[in-house]
Amino acid sequence: MTRALWLLPLALVACGEKKPLQDSQQPPTGWSSEEGMMGECYYPPDFSAMTTIDRKLARGDVLDHMMSQWNGSRDDGVKFEPRVLTNVENQLLLDPVKIEEVVLENYDLCKTAMTGGGTDEWTAWLTRLPHRLSEGKCQGGLAGTMYNYLELGMSWQFEAPICKDETVQVTASSNDFYRTSNDGPWVNADGNKEKSAAGGNYLCATESCYDGQLVMRFRGESGRELIVPIGVQDSFQAPENGTIAVSINDTDFTDNAFKNEGGVTHHTQLTYTPVD
Repeated sequence: MTRALWLLPLALVACGEKKPLQDSQQPPTGWSSEEGMMGECYYPPDFSAMTTIDRKLARGDVLDHMMSQWNGSRDDGVKFEPRVLTNVENQLLLDPVKIEEVVLENYDLCKTAMTGGGTDEWTAWLTRLPHRLSEGKCQGGLAGTMYNYLELGMSWQFEAPICKDETVQVTASSNDFYRTSNDGPWVNADGNKEKSAAGGNYLCATESCYDGQLVMRFRGESGRELIVPIGVQDSFQAPENGTIAVSINDTDFTDNAFKNEGGVTHHTQLTYTPVD
């Protein structure tokens, strides 16, 4: 079946560790109701008794069961907003292990609703659930090698997300040349090693940075910012979730130009490659 659930936050139901019920208290697996309940609620199988493969498959089945009630397919009077459900489903598909915890919380909320407690608490829980599930996690990161071409007339460019502890290899084509002033030397992404950027008004002004060199900026979710030299190739490990971007190290981007040889203009290719 087609699922539909979106991401949102969590609050009304705490996510503490669920205490297992005694055998005499535990509801039967599947859809069932107790005396006084106006409809059925779904209780999951014993995940701990399953093999790894069976456990993974069971999580998908459990999510389908919850979805069938959330989207109104069971005709029991329960139906939540599709946008909310899409957000929830997306987060659970990103981290299926959480289904085992969510289904137990969902059972308790369903039981409250089916015994006359209403669905307000259940609605608030679902609405906030995506936020809770995604809290502290990196949304995105480098899924594969990314390609672009260097722009000489602007500073920070080619922005991409990166997750904490993820390592990216940044590479620039070494046989493409440009210059950062009308009378300057032709250089590749290593820059002009005869002209240090230390102490100047450069993007990267440390002793390890040079005029025209390819440099990278990292911006973390905390607001932390790092600017490091790259050159033709170097690697960087993110200290926290954030974004990266690159630029040539320059003070004036209006007079930069790529070299033209025989009517062919150079263009520096850039790649971001995740490192395992």
